[in-house]
Amino acid sequence: MAIWRIEDDCIAKSSKLTLNYNGPNPFSIYQRVKNIIKLVMLVKGEDIWERDFRWTNIGDPKSFFIRLYVSKKLDLRTSMLFELVFQGSQPSDPNKNGNLTLSISARLITDYKLESAFQQSILYRNLLRLYHLLFYNEVRRSFLNNCGEYIDKIFERIRSELKLETKAV
Repeated sequence: MAIWRIEDDCIAKSSKLTLNYNGPNPFSIYQRVKNIIKLVMLVKGEDIWERDFRWTNIGDPKSFFIRLYVSKKLDLRTSMLFELVFQGSQPSDPNKNGNLTLSISARLITDYKLESAFQQSILYRNLLRLYHLLFYNEVRRSFLNNCGEYIDKIFERIRSELKLETKAV
């Protein structure tokens, strides 16, 4: 099955935002961030999944790396895909200071499925491009603005609740 895919970064200034934390129990921030995302984006647990979860048991502090994805379906064609990367070290004693770097990026993805022979023809593809430019592009731009607003809300909520320093990369 062929697909015509259009992807855009939701963060205008850079490809990702980064939050840094130095303090007690940095691993606990992971669960708190998941809850913040559920509240801000109004997504369910099934829309959130871990692609990587690595934990080193050697030495103290123990290092960890988590890659988390959040998908929010907007309509039949378009969805937002957020990627959060948690990387840090957790001391055995949670009261001791550890560190965490959290990177957040997001993309707006639009897929036009080209399943039949007619849909894969040049005529159909050109009609689809025309439809996209004349009608759907404005809808998609509003979705892109919404995606940026979600990033801002998540970013500010995490920063204020967890008192983290921030920087754009």
